[in-house]
Amino acid sequence: RFSISESLESLSFLPIIFQNSTYNMASLFGGISSGDEILNDAGFYESLQTEMVNVEMLQAELSKRVSTSQLPIATFVETFPLSQPHPFQRVFEKEIGRVARFIDSQQDALEGQSKTLLRSADDSSTRRQYTVGRDGKMVIDTRVSTQKLADRCVALQRFLTQNRQILSDMASKADEEFGTTCVACVRDLLPKPTINSGLVCIHSDIYNAIRKAEEKDAVGEALWQAPSSFQRSTTKYWVKDENLTQLMLACAAEAPLLIYGKTGPLTSNWPMQKEGDKLWESLASKITSVYFDSADMCLYTERIQRLEGAQLLRARWYGTRKPVGTDIVFVELKTHHEKWVANKSVKERASIQEQDMVKFLEPVVWTWSVAEEMIKRAKPKLDAKELHKATELLIRMHNLVVKHRLTACVRSVYDRAAFQSSKSNDLRLTLDRKVTLVDERPQCPSHRSWCLMDDEISSTRSMVVPFNVFEVKLASEDGMPPGLVQCENESVIELAAKFSKFTTGGAAFNHVPILPYWAAHPAFHTFFQMNNRSAARNNPNETFDDEQCGLESFYNLMGDMNVFQSDEVRIAPKNPARIEPKTYFANERTYIQWLSASLLLLSVASLMLQLGEFNMTSAVISLSAFVLASYSSFIYFQRLHFLKNREPMGYFDRVGPILLALMAGVAVFLILADSIKGSEFLDFFSDTEWGGRRL
Repeated sequence: RFSISESLESLSFLPIIFQNSTYNMASLFGGISSGDEILNDAGFYESLQTEMVNVEMLQAELSKRVSTSQLPIATFVETFPLSQPHPFQRVFEKEIGRVARFIDSQQDALEGQSKTLLRSADDSSTRRQYTVGRDGKMVIDTRVSTQKLADRCVALQRFLTQNRQILSDMASKADEEFGTTCVACVRDLLPKPTINSGLVCIHSDIYNAIRKAEEKDAVGEALWQAPSSFQRSTTKYWVKDENLTQLMLACAAEAPLLIYGKTGPLTSNWPMQKEGDKLWESLASKITSVYFDSADMCLYTERIQRLEGAQLLRARWYGTRKPVGTDIVFVELKTHHEKWVANKSVKERASIQEQDMVKFLEPVVWTWSVAEEMIKRAKPKLDAKELHKATELLIRMHNLVVKHRLTACVRSVYDRAAFQSSKSNDLRLTLDRKVTLVDERPQCPSHRSWCLMDDEISSTRSMVVPFNVFEVKLASEDGMPPGLVQCENESVIELAAKFSKFTTGGAAFNHVPILPYWAAHPAFHTFFQMNNRSAARNNPNETFDDEQCGLESFYNLMGDMNVFQSDEVRIAPKNPARIEPKTYFANERTYIQWLSASLLLLSVASLMLQLGEFNMTSAVISLSAFVLASYSSFIYFQRLHFLKNREPMGYFDRVGPILLALMAGVAVFLILADSIKGSEFLDFFSDTEWGGRRL
């Protein structure tokens, strides 16, 4: 991150970094495209270099205005009247306007080029359906051209990110020095951290046309229907705003954008109509989920510990407003299964009407007919088999409510863009943006509904997750798509294993004994009120530095650490130990082996005691057996505690083997000493210097 220090002298290094206003263009745009492969891209990338913020000019203006600000107040007011904007702000606004106009013009140009390529791809797709090899080269050329346009979009996004960062830092410095409103200017003229998402929609249509041409598929996309049961492996990632464009373009190359309830192309048929930020403004789904838990957060505790069979219950709806009356609400049950279990983790859903949610949350045991009627009201056209399955699922969900006295706990609201073929559920890519978590347990509930009404949501009890959440869901055994592997290698996405909106909100708004591992990340400190829950490593001298530790060092720290500890809470390990039933059996077998060694020593001591001549020796050996049995019992229960808490470290025993060898050695030595007592060798040894006579 580029930043301007508090002193003016720190600005002197800017011309070196931004020499010729390029801001290290070799590293910024290097590797995007090679010169020989590009036909007319040289001018585009050169324009990105020449249109960077003129840092030298702004630095000179800032230095000049700082020197004039040292004038007497009367002279300064006479020279720069307060009724007019500050001179530096006028120069600053002009420079922002120039950069903003350039970005807008480049976005329009990329959109026009993408639409032209889309028409070519549609034409190639149509002809490919009726020919065998004549248009094969055209399809390949279209894919190559699409990738070049995607590279241009990524380069423009990086241009926007770098310029926005430079201008923001300079604006902060100017506001501090002169009392200007330069920060507001940056916010108004460059309001978005990303380029228009409409480009992603066009690229999705282009890649869709290419797939049809390559597969010779004359059948169009079918209307996608969400299945009632999901069995998929999910991997979650964090994504920063400035990396959204590159990630979504990579997703579009792997699977088409999926808009619920819509088929066909997403791009407007009118060539002159601008797409703008179409994806996030009109096509992305607004999703709201209300999670349920007990007063003591039992579901949260099971989920955070990743216990076998841990469940999560939530109600979900789509759209900007809360459903009412006969509107449909999807009740979903997630069940976690460990890898050693034959079943995979599964998500199941049933549909009921909103007016039935109050009855669903009542802690009263249902009969089959009650649940069946509730399903029929929501979906009257279900056949007998589907009705039976949905009724059985709804009863299981309600029994969970009755068992734990579940109530609304946390709400999550976000915009979702999904990439998936409507014909298959094997690969699903979802990107959740502006994830907002809301506390569903206010201090003074109104009891008007089973959850908060829209007008009851308070900004004081809601928080925005500092990252966008990207999920890769695979139903088959295939690995990550190659385009996403490249994104991970380039740090476009950061692995956030087992990240959960429910556990984040549950820990943020409730008193829980265990926090998720990402609570140690500086970006989440405000979520978990770390001032009262300061967590330190096992070594109290090693602390987590908020200022110097970024995302990469955070993961390095979490990778080799056992568990955070504090007086009130502890933070769960990032990589918990994999616990199976055979793990407990292995701990028991080890304990039995240790007891066998102590019993062997005890047997030898008992035998010597029966002979009547080795009382002292047998007593020492018996004591050794007791110490060994006691130590093995301590190790057994310690490891049992580690296993229950899924701690990844602490199982290695350094003392036990040494103790066992020492006890066995002492026993052997005492037995040998007693066996040679009274022998000539012992008499000779007693006559030595230690016996009172010299050798």
